[in-house]
Amino acid sequence: MTTKNTPEILEQIHLFASQHIREKQDQLIRQEDFAQDLWNAFRESGLAGLCLPEEFGGLNANLNILAEAVYILNRVGGVPGATMCLSSHWLIPYLHIARNASHEIQQMLLPEIAAGKKTLSVAISEPGAGAHPKKLSSSATRTPGNFRLNGEKAFLTNGPVADYFLVLAISGEEELRKAFSLYLVSAETTGLSKTPGIPLDFLHPCPHGGISLQDCDIPLNHLIGEEGKAFEQTSLVMRAVEDAVHTKAQLGLLDYILDELKTTTSPSDATALGEIALQMDLLSLQCAKVTDLLQNNPDPAVLSRLYLGFKQHFKPCFEKISKLRQIDREAEDSHLSLLYRDIGKLNAIAQSAHKAQLNKLGLTLLRKA
Repeated sequence: MTTKNTPEILEQIHLFASQHIREKQDQLIRQEDFAQDLWNAFRESGLAGLCLPEEFGGLNANLNILAEAVYILNRVGGVPGATMCLSSHWLIPYLHIARNASHEIQQMLLPEIAAGKKTLSVAISEPGAGAHPKKLSSSATRTPGNFRLNGEKAFLTNGPVADYFLVLAISGEEELRKAFSLYLVSAETTGLSKTPGIPLDFLHPCPHGGISLQDCDIPLNHLIGEEGKAFEQTSLVMRAVEDAVHTKAQLGLLDYILDELKTTTSPSDATALGEIALQMDLLSLQCAKVTDLLQNNPDPAVLSRLYLGFKQHFKPCFEKISKLRQIDREAEDSHLSLLYRDIGKLNAIAQSAHKAQLNKLGLTLLRKA
C-alpha cells in the first residue's frame, strides 16, 4: 500500500510538472548546468521517495505508478532532460538499494534519498567502451577488510551532483569470462574524482559526467547484490526496466507534441494527423503491455524485445510528426525546436545495439525455419 492513494500521488506529480517544469520550460531546456531550483522544489514536494518503502519515508509506489509519473512529467512539462533527472533519482535506489542492498545500507541511505537530500548515479559505461561487457575494464580487488576500485566511468546521469555511485567493476573471471560486481562508492571516497565526461548538447538540464577511481578503498559491506553476478542482475535488469518505464515517458512527449500540432496543422494535412493519432494509439497499447509486465518480475530479455518493438513503431510515428511540423513558424532555438532535437537524439542513442538485437532475432528465426 502507498501512503497516499494513486490518484492523489499522480495529481501531485501533475501539479509539480505544471508549476516547476511547464512554466519554466523555455529556461530548463536550454539550461546546461544543474537546475538547482527545480531540485529544491522536488525535494520540498515530498515526491523524492516515490518508489521507496514507507519505513524509509517513501511513498511505496510500484513501477506502474513510476511509469505513469514519467509520462505526466513529459506530457505536462515537455522537458525530457528534467524528466530524466528526476526519474533516475526515483528508479536507481529502488532497483539497487531497496531491493538488493543490506538493511544496514538501506537504513544509511534511503531516508536521505526519500527526503531528496542525497542522490545516486549508476556508473557502468566507460570512455570508448560504452556498456559493452567485453570492453569494460574498471576493476575491483579484495584487500584486507576492503575492496579497492580502479577505473574510469562516463555518461553518468546525475553524475555531477551524485552523493554516491553504484560502480560496476570486474571482480574476477569465471570460465574465461569477466565476472562483474556492483559497489556503493561515496563521492567523498579518497581516490574518487568527478570528471567532466563527454559533454552532451541535449537533454538539458539533466547533468551528465564521469568519475575517475584511483585506488578507492570501500568497506566490504558496500558490495551490492551477489558478488560476480552484477552484469546479469544489475546492468541487464536495469536497462530492461529503465527502457520499459521510459516507453511511457516517450509517449508523453508525443502526446505533448500532438497538442501543439492540433493548433498549427492545416485542414489539408488532416489525413496525416489522423494517421499519427492511430499510430499513437498503437504505441499506447504497447506501453500498457510493457508496464503491466513490470509487476511480474519478467525476464529482462522479454522486456527488451517489447521495448525494441515499441522503438520500431515510435520512429516512423515521430518521422511523420516531424514532417507536419511548421518549421517556418518556429524559431530554431524555440522550446519546441529544442524538444524535437532532444527526441531525435534520444532515439539515436543505442541504435547500434538495437540493430544488433534485430540481427540476433532475425538469425534466431532463420535457424528455426
